Order: sequence, then C-alpha cells, then structure tokens
Amino acid sequence: MHTWLNTQLIMVATDHQHRLHRQTWHNCRNLTDADLAILLPIFTRLVGDAMANVELHMTTEYAN
Repeated sequence: MHTWLNTQLIMVATDHQHRLHRQTWHNCRNLTDADLAILLPIFTRLVGDAMANVELHMTTEYAN
C-alpha cells in the first residue's frame, strides 16, 4: 500500500514570442485528474490572450 505524500501543480505558459513562464504550487493536496480538467480551461481563459500555449502538470509523490 502506498502512502500519499504531496501533489505539486506546475503551470507552464508560452507567450507569442516563445518565452516560457512557469508557476509552481506546492502542497496541492487531494488534486485529481478531474480537477486538472476543470483548472486548465480556467487558466487558459485567464492568460490565454497573452499566451500562445498553457499546460498544467501534476506530480504526486507516494511512499511505500
């Protein structure tokens, strides 16, 4: 059985001049894939006019 430790959320946005902007949120406990499906359209609308591409990545850490 695995013990859930932490979830980290990373948003990477690329602007129209191909510069990367990265934001990381630590300790995002209890985030699921369904949460990401909701968050991605929200972040895209917030920064979508200024950004060419927005990606969300979630990393979850477990221990044995």
